[in-house]
Parts: sequence; C-alpha cells; structure tokens
Amino acid sequence: MPLKKSHAQPVSISLAGACWTLPPDADIPDSTAEIEADDAIIGQERALKALRLGLELYKTGYNVFVCGIVGTGRTSTVKRMLGAMQPACKLADDLAFVHNFDEPERPKLITLPRGSANDFKTLVHESLLLLRREVDRLINSPETAERMKAMEVSFQAVAQKLTAEFREKIGEAGFALAATSEEGAVVPELVLLRGEAAVELRELPRLVKEGEITEEEVKKIQETAETLETDLVGFMSEHQRISKDLIATINKMQRHIVRLAIGDFSRSILEKFPNDGIEPWLEQIRDTILDNLEVFQRPTDANASNEEGGPDFSAFDVNIVLSNKGSGCPIVIENHPTYQNVFGSQDRVAVAPGVFGTDFSRLKPGSLLRAQGGYLIVNAPDLLLENGVWPQLKQTLRSGELIIQPQEGAPSSGAPVLNPDAIPLNVKIILLGSSGLYESLHEKDHEFAKIFKVKADFDTSIGLRGDALDRYLKAVVRILREEELFDLDRSGIESFLQFSMRKADRRGRLSTRFSILADVLREANYLARTAGKNVIGGEYVEKAIADSRERLGLYEDKLKERVDEGEIILETDGHRVGQINGLTVLSIGDYAFGTVARISCQTSAGKNGIVDLEREAELSGSSYDKGSMIIQGFMNGRYGQDYPLTFSASICIEQSYGYIDGDSASSTELYLLLSSLASIPLRQDIACTGSVDQFGNIQPVGGVNEKIEGFFDVCRRRGLTGTQGIIMPQSNASDLMLARVVREAIAEGTFHIYPVKTIDEGLEILTGVQAGVRARGGTWTLGSVNAEVQSALERLSKIGGDS
Repeated sequence: MPLKKSHAQPVSISLAGACWTLPPDADIPDSTAEIEADDAIIGQERALKALRLGLELYKTGYNVFVCGIVGTGRTSTVKRMLGAMQPACKLADDLAFVHNFDEPERPKLITLPRGSANDFKTLVHESLLLLRREVDRLINSPETAERMKAMEVSFQAVAQKLTAEFREKIGEAGFALAATSEEGAVVPELVLLRGEAAVELRELPRLVKEGEITEEEVKKIQETAETLETDLVGFMSEHQRISKDLIATINKMQRHIVRLAIGDFSRSILEKFPNDGIEPWLEQIRDTILDNLEVFQRPTDANASNEEGGPDFSAFDVNIVLSNKGSGCPIVIENHPTYQNVFGSQDRVAVAPGVFGTDFSRLKPGSLLRAQGGYLIVNAPDLLLENGVWPQLKQTLRSGELIIQPQEGAPSSGAPVLNPDAIPLNVKIILLGSSGLYESLHEKDHEFAKIFKVKADFDTSIGLRGDALDRYLKAVVRILREEELFDLDRSGIESFLQFSMRKADRRGRLSTRFSILADVLREANYLARTAGKNVIGGEYVEKAIADSRERLGLYEDKLKERVDEGEIILETDGHRVGQINGLTVLSIGDYAFGTVARISCQTSAGKNGIVDLEREAELSGSSYDKGSMIIQGFMNGRYGQDYPLTFSASICIEQSYGYIDGDSASSTELYLLLSSLASIPLRQDIACTGSVDQFGNIQPVGGVNEKIEGFFDVCRRRGLTGTQGIIMPQSNASDLMLARVVREAIAEGTFHIYPVKTIDEGLEILTGVQAGVRARGGTWTLGSVNAEVQSALERLSKIGGDS
C-alpha cells in the first residue's frame, strides 16, 4: 500500500514568538536615568513573610533556614531586611571574664550593663593603680616603718631575755652556745667550756687520747649534753614562736591599715557597678592582696627601683568578650565558620621552651557571642564542612548556653583547658542553603526540625504582574547606583530584560539571581566605557553576555570541533529509517549549552520488547528509564488492544559514554521506534526534543533555548539550507528567549521551529506522511504511519507467537 503524503503545512514559530521584546508602547523611560532607585526587596514575598516570623518570634527553636540557589541575593536580602525591619530584640548586656582566685581553671563571668564594659575595665585598671600606690605608701610609710621597728625592738627584747636565761642555765652546767652553718642556715650548737676555751663535743675523743680528760668525765659530759640538747630544742622552738609572733603582729598591723584602702577601692567600683557578681570577685582581690602584702615591701637597698620589682596585677585585669555599641541588634555574617571562629577560643602562649599556658585573659569570643541579642548569618554548606561545628551548634542551641572551650580532641600543645562559666545565649541563627540541603537535613537529622522551625524559600524568578516590571527596574537602578555604573538606554533595558528572562527559563518571568545579573551590568559598563560611551546600549549588554559565554565555553568549542571534523557523526540533511537527531543540555557550573546526539533504533522479531541500551549499560538515571517505560505503555495502549505485542527493539544514543538523565528524549525515541517499525525514513535536518505521556501528548522540557541554539549552531557551521529546524513541545513556546543570531535566521526563513502537541503532529513533520486516524473498527487510515506500524507489529507478533 503506497504511503499517503501529509499535505498539512506545519506551523513554525514566528520572529515575534522567538523572543520577548519590549513593546513599543511600554510605559518605560528611554533611559534608567529617569528611574528612581528603590531599595525594596522584590519577588520574595513568601520568603520575607517566613523570615519575619522567624526573626520576631522569640521562642526556642525558631531559627531560620533560608533556601534558594546561589545568586538569588539571599545574604544581601536577609541583611537588608534585618536592617529595614529593625525587629524588637532583647538588647544584650556586656560580658567580661575575670580571674577566679579560688579556682583559676574556672574563669568567672561578669555581666555588665550594655555599653559599659570598657568603662568598667578602665575603672578597675585606674582604681588598681591607685590602690597599688596607696598600699605601697601605707606599707612603706615612715609611720609604718616606725611601728614595725618598735615591734621588732619589743620582740628582740623578749628574745634576748630568753637567750640570756638559756645561756645562764647551760653555763652553770659548763656549756655555752655557739653558731654553726648547715647548708647555708645558722644553727645554734652546745659547746663545752674548758677554762676560757670552748670545745666542740666531737673533739672529746681527741682530748681523751691526749690525756687531757678521762673517759668517765666524757661520759658525764655527754649525759649532761643530752639533757641540755632537749632544752636547746625547746629554746629554739620558743625563738621561732617569737619570730612568728613578730611576723604575725606586723602582718596584722599591715592588713589593718591596708584593709581600709581596699575597702575604698571596692566601694568606688560597686558605687558605679552595683553588681552581685562583681562583689565576690572584689572580695577575692582583697583577700589575695592581704595574703601577699610582702610583695609590696620595698627593697632594703635604697638604690633599688620599686617600679620594676613591684607586684604583678595582671591577674586583676578584666577580659571583655562582648562590648555592645549602639541601640540596634547586631547582624553578624560568618564567612569562615570554623570551630574557633564560631564558638571562640582559648589562646595559648609559650611560658617556657616547649611549655604553653593559658588563663582567663586568653578567652576570645566567636561570631556566636558577637551576635548576642541579634542574628548570626552562616552559609550552611560551609558550616557543615567544618569538623565538629554542626554538632556543637545544635548542642549550644538546645542548651541555650555557650562555653568557650577548644574543640574536643583538638591539639592542646600541653596547655591546660579552662572551664569558664557558661554564657547564657540569645541569638537567632539564619542558615543559608539549597532546598536539597534543607530536605536532606530534615530527613536525616532528627534534631534539625526542632531547632530550625522556619523555612524561608527564596524564588529564582518573578512574574510580570501588576507593577512588577516597574519595581524590577527600580531594583536594577539600585544596582547601577550602588556600583556607580552608567545608565541603560532603552535598547540596553530590553537586552538586559531578555537576559533576565533567559535566566528565569521562561518568557514573562524575570530572574531574581541579582548577583549574576549584576555581573552582566558591570561587564557591559566596562565595554561601554572602553568604547568611549557614557551609557550602556543593548549591543554592550549582548556583547558582555557573549564574552562571558566565550570565556566559559572551551568544552563546548571542543565538542563543536569534534563534530566539524566528523569525529562525532551527525547528519543534518537527507532521510534515515530509525535514526534521528536528539537534543541534550550539558551544564558546567552556571554555564549550560545544548548539544546534538544521534539516536538510533533497530527493531526485529523477538520477545525482548524495548531494550534501551543506556539503561542496560547503567548509564541512565531513573527519569530517563521512566521515559523508556512510558514508550512501552504508549505502544501497548495504541497498538496492543487486540493482541499482545511481541517484538524486539533496541534504542541507543550513539557515541554517548557518560551518565544521562531526564525524559526529554522520550518523544524522540518514540519517533525512532515508529520509524523503524514502519520502515519510514525520518528527516535528518530536524532535531527533536520533548517528553511524551502514554497517550502520545508532548510535554514540556527544560533547557529548550539551549537545545535549539545547539542544533542551530551545528547547521549554521555546515551551512543553513532553509529546511532545517527543531520540533519542540507546544507548551514550551512561551519559554523561547533565543539568541539574536537564531532570531535572524527565523526571520530570514532559513531555520524553523515547529511546536507540536502530539506525537502524530511530529510524525507528519518528520516523515511527510500522514499519521492517520483510527476508524471505529480499530483500523488506521491506509498508507498512514500508524497503519504501517500496526501492520509491522501484527507481522512481528505473529512471528514471535509462532516461535
């Protein structure tokens, strides 16, 4: 039966449908110089509402996770909103650590009125200087020296009387006191008196030997000496007691006169800072000074300097860890969320070669404490990459307390680890991350939902409803003013809006990825300035975009070279049975481009059904595999109502060796399958994209602009014939934002874009044969594509059934 040619004329997209353009009557000025900048946040109403809830609801767990891809202005928007909202927050007190004289390893936390920490530190420092001078004056005054001299004289008299009485007692027994030196100390010793001479007891054996004394006399002497030795011990003990009493009496006198000065010191501080936590610390200072008054004693050498040898008052210093200024809530952005940067640290200092130490003055605050009473903004991926930060942050938020300690397991250099007082924490955490990361944390970390109860989703685009375009342009002007860039003329505005819609991947919507948009403005401004212009025209915006693609397009150019050299086999003219040009999108970071892939199909008798070689080789993802299964469903539904389909078909993306996913090639593969079954050739000058459902309806796909431009570029490099083009989903027609070179080819009629709603529409364009209509009896229009397919399936099923 001869094939019935299709006489339907396919409808191609017109120039107007290929890209959005600024309507001539649009109420837009000829230049952005006529537009007033606006700091308002646009297109993020949902996110702003959620963010406001998280910021103003001061309850446990109401921290915020801000979702959105990079470039949507999450960080700047959050910071701007916080500044604009000026939310009511509990203003934080100042905080300082001081030395704990009772437990040095546990520094004490002192809470001070907001903004007063520096005044407190200065007052303590100045008061201690005055106290030091006053104590020094009191301890070393002539009056004190005179009183000390009188005490010493009095005690010396008692000691001299005791010594005289003891000398008299031992003298009556024939002994006297002598002084000997043992290991640098002077020790009293008993000696025997023989006339005018004093004989040491160890000399007695010599005297016996020389006949000057008998052994019996020696024995009596030794017995007497042993008795007197006991008295000598008592004498020495009494002398020591007298010395201790002298020291205690002097110390008591000194403490009495110094205590009055310390009392004045404490009162002067407590009058200005009546804090319950300060008074115990001042009492520790008092006791420490009173217990160490000897360090204030001036050297007996009149030439010695008291300044260099004075007491060390560093232990009495104040270490401020939080000093607040102003009346607003702090907004802290932590760009490097290491453990120390977030939670603070205990710095180490070398105290000897190879020996390190630390003390209260080495406690350093992190961003979490600096944000006390306000907001800490952190990029979630950066935070999660840092070892130990996420678990510690969760623990800190759960407990509501921050303890400045080194990370567990971190090298300590042998220095002791302090255990300072816990700091009550009142901070809102704002994490920035992708929706995928939020979902992953929500699913895998059961604590996440308890401490991040608010999700603020930032959209990547804004619809052109109401005054949206006017507000959008005001936001663009804000960037121009902040960056000190030239204004855009009307052509520049149009080109910029086209680029924004291209980034939004849909005509009629504008991208809110302002960081990327701002890059284009900066680079277009550079090009305009280099050309000696003072305004940014459309040509400079388009050149900035083209230059950016050129910088990033090395891999794309390499693929094009392989196509040009015939290494990648593609046909862009003629007809082939079971072969077609499919379209894919490759992404490298933020850079995406379309490529052409030759897809083939072979069918035969058998019972294997549809075998997709990508799936069999495990080179495909689940979405791609689902597309293959949908094709099988379509075949069963359309052709298998009267008998089970029995055939084998293999579909392959030729020269594809990497991973592929997505169902945008499912309609293309269905065209292939039907061509192979019906033995009807397909046009090679047309490439296809589109997802298909089980009823043969063509569904929208992503990256349609990149795909069209990818095939167009292959055709252009080989030479446009006037017949080449693309078959794409009708539902993607509103997404077209094609490059100027493609639009020019469409206007000249040398390239065509055919939007289709069904597989049958695409078949007629690709084959030039009628798709056919099913009659009531179940038969298809004779000579149609569907009739040929049905006939082939009947034949193959019969062969398969017979086997």
